[in-house]
Amino acid sequence: MPNVIVTCTFNPPSVSIHGASIRQDTIDALQRALPKQTTTSPPTYAPSGSAKLLLTNGTGTGEMPSDSPNHEAGGATQDTQRSVVPQQKFTEVSFRGDGGEHKVWHFDLVQHYCDQNGRAMISLVIIEALEEEGFALCGTHAITTDTGKDVTRLLFARA
Repeated sequence: MPNVIVTCTFNPPSVSIHGASIRQDTIDALQRALPKQTTTSPPTYAPSGSAKLLLTNGTGTGEMPSDSPNHEAGGATQDTQRSVVPQQKFTEVSFRGDGGEHKVWHFDLVQHYCDQNGRAMISLVIIEALEEEGFALCGTHAITTDTGKDVTRLLFARA
């Protein structure tokens, strides 16, 4: 399937990725990066520095640059004073239909909140991750449901 559809629902943030040709390291990188972009997550960079938005180093390996302050911790902050939130993971569901295999990855951030800035940051991280994999953003769609949740869909095609 040369297309990918990403559905982001806010609040609490929830991300669904529909498509068959996404590498596992891209999913793993998103799993590490998305919780850091929410409004309720503590900053993972020094106040005088800038946020690093790229998920991978260009080789698709998802490794942290060696000059990163979190390199030795595997990308995790070393602050022991904060309470640790249980690791959240993408759940994967596979479907087999007439057009071949179709996979859906779903990720819930139930203990987080995103204001408008957090929503934009989550979208930016998703767009960067899929662009590195060779997808181009074709369109977007955003609505607010009757229950007050914002739903944003990002439509990608293989470039």
